[in-house]
Amino acid sequence: IKSNSKESLRIKTNGNVWMPKGQLFVNRINTYESTSLTLSGGTDIALYTNGGEKVRIFSTGNMSIGTTIDGARLYIKAQGALSTDNVFRIRNSADTADLFKITGNGLVSLANLSSDPGVSNGAMYYNTTTNKFRGCENGVWINLI
Repeated sequence: IKSNSKESLRIKTNGNVWMPKGQLFVNRINTYESTSLTLSGGTDIALYTNGGEKVRIFSTGNMSIGTTIDGARLYIKAQGALSTDNVFRIRNSADTADLFKITGNGLVSLANLSSDPGVSNGAMYYNTTTNKFRGCENGVWINLI
């Protein structure tokens, strides 16, 4: 497709869509990736859904979720003031327990375990059997409170 005698869009037989500025590649196949979405052009990339911007990747390499502020490598804004929604969550591989969680009101939750795991200096968790926070210090698990 040409505009003002210059090519502005090309759809290749392999399904790639090519644009000379603000390039967009969909289902790009090469030696490193079987399926990808590649955008380039030196500007921010914004993802929208349900009529609003949800995610932005800045040209600086920083990323924001729920905001358009380029404030950190990863900047996440909770929905609503003092939200109890999960803002950041890491779950175990079986998706049965939280390993780490931060809510919009600032609550930080660590793993809940029933006994001491393997030694890992500096690690912490909440013991559900003794109802105590435990920390690993100098190769030994101790009660923190």
